[in-house]
Amino acid sequence: MSRPTLVAVLFAVACILSIPIPVWQSGLRQIHIARNPLSWSIPPLDEATLHVIPASVHFEMGAPAWDNLLPPGGHTVHLSEPDGSVKTYTVAMFHQIRCVEVLQRAYAEEGTHRSPLAQHCLNYLRQSLTCTMDMRNEPQGSTFTWNGVESLCHDWEPVLNEAKRNYQAYLSR
Repeated sequence: MSRPTLVAVLFAVACILSIPIPVWQSGLRQIHIARNPLSWSIPPLDEATLHVIPASVHFEMGAPAWDNLLPPGGHTVHLSEPDGSVKTYTVAMFHQIRCVEVLQRAYAEEGTHRSPLAQHCLNYLRQSLTCTMDMRNEPQGSTFTWNGVESLCHDWEPVLNEAKRNYQAYLSR
């Protein structure tokens, strides 16, 4: 077989084998969850464009929407350990959202900004931001006239859904 033909055949085989991989991964995830309901198995995340706007009518200070950013179980998930015990873990993304909620309340409720929890959150968010820094350039302008910037983010809905599933499994054990 000539080299170009071999390359074409190998390419075709690779294409054929790559088709069922997402289906195969999804099936493995379902088997894993069925065998171990107290697990943390997030499917691959899609990318989503987010238009960041400095002021939002959806998240005004004190609005109830701030109270619904976390899943029902809060910022934690419960996982089965090899010895059969259950251990509670904090999901970093939910921990960060929880800290934003704490700081929002500290801002809205005068005098609570010096609490140990608010100080923890400021330090935790500082560390999180410097660890996962976003290096894009954003235009400068007035916060009152700036129209925001678009970001390519991950769709966090699968993470939220997995946290809800984990919490329900924890409650029904």
